[in-house]
Amino acid sequence: MPRVDQGVVSLSLLLVLAVSVSGVTIPAGCSLSNGEWECDFRNALPLSGVEFSPPPQRLTLTYIFGQFDGSQFTNFSDVNTTYFDSNYDATLTLICGATGGGGGLLTFHNSSFEGMDFYKNVHIQNCEIEHLIAGTFINLGQLNYLGFQGGYLNIINRRSMHGLDIRPDRTAVNPLGELRLDDVDLIPGGIPTGVTDPLENLAILTIKHSRVTTIM
Repeated sequence: MPRVDQGVVSLSLLLVLAVSVSGVTIPAGCSLSNGEWECDFRNALPLSGVEFSPPPQRLTLTYIFGQFDGSQFTNFSDVNTTYFDSNYDATLTLICGATGGGGGLLTFHNSSFEGMDFYKNVHIQNCEIEHLIAGTFINLGQLNYLGFQGGYLNIINRRSMHGLDIRPDRTAVNPLGELRLDDVDLIPGGIPTGVTDPLENLAILTIKHSRVTTIM
């Protein structure tokens, strides 16, 4: 019988147990800290929702510059939400900037946010959005909070909120039902007529330091 090195066996067993017990799988280009995931848009794509363990309940995408479409984010509909921590709301944060020092271009498509309808809160920061297309957020379905901070919104389609329902989520840690624009440079005249028409359940509309003359 061949000789077995007990030290090697013990070390191998410990390594296997460490991976098994921790249960952590970190996708390339991402990091995990205190239950919050952060992924660098420049080198994390394409990103699969099932590659995260624990699941991406709180996910921040940084250094965004360019297209944001479904082909870059796959299998998010297969994320196991039963493992979510009830102490926190499922939150997606998009932070734009190619170098981290300023805003970055963000282009939405009809496939944007596919499979991400488990997120209750969505934050969009420092993004230069040339066109908020019709049905931009339709794949999110219902939100507790949608906020824009910094950056600008150039062309806002009057049907950009079509298919989105913003309402206070009674299961959320902090029920809001809020649409917020904070320090966002809007097109001259501000928000086009009819943009907020689909948001019948909106509880709070906050517009701060943004160019608005009339809301209809």
